[in-house]
Amino acid sequence: MDAWRLTVNRVSISAAWVLFVSLLATPSMAVEPDSPSVAGVQSEIYRIFLNTWISSDKTPVNVSRRAEPLSPDDIKVFDDCSDGKHKWVSIVSGQDLAGQLADLSYVRLVNPDTWKPKDPAELMAHGRSVDSAVGEGINNGLMTLSVVALDTTAKTAALRYAFVCGALCGSGGAVLFTLTPQGWAMDQRQCGGWIS
Repeated sequence: MDAWRLTVNRVSISAAWVLFVSLLATPSMAVEPDSPSVAGVQSEIYRIFLNTWISSDKTPVNVSRRAEPLSPDDIKVFDDCSDGKHKWVSIVSGQDLAGQLADLSYVRLVNPDTWKPKDPAELMAHGRSVDSAVGEGINNGLMTLSVVALDTTAKTAALRYAFVCGALCGSGGAVLFTLTPQGWAMDQRQCGGWIS
């Protein structure tokens, strides 16, 4: 009986050791959300997205200075968009975007709590033409970005965005990014999209 217990204990200790070593080696340990390199990834992802989203003439756009946290629904959209192939880790640092985007000349960082839209519908109700009202609404709209999520391999990233320019003026969705040998690239797939 004592020999059997000794064997069981050795097997248990060996199994625990194998489990511990395998956990250290898993890709999920590769992402540390508060590390400087991850914060740099978040900044790079924001820049790629904004450079792609904003017109080539770099017309200034209002961007919320606060990145929004991700919800479980956002993670589900990312999963659906990536065919469920990734486990996501939300980057929780860097929610104030001033340090990451302040040097972009076409970005006006705005406090989302004090921002007010220039709703095209209201402008048209006061006699403005459709083109003029929509143009002013878009020029005064607000882009809100979520914090960036990375998959546990740190080779795929995702964010949620929303651009609002009035009660019935805006769009948003989720975007995936892939780490290539040349750096981060925005995926052509956009998911969870909406238009108002």
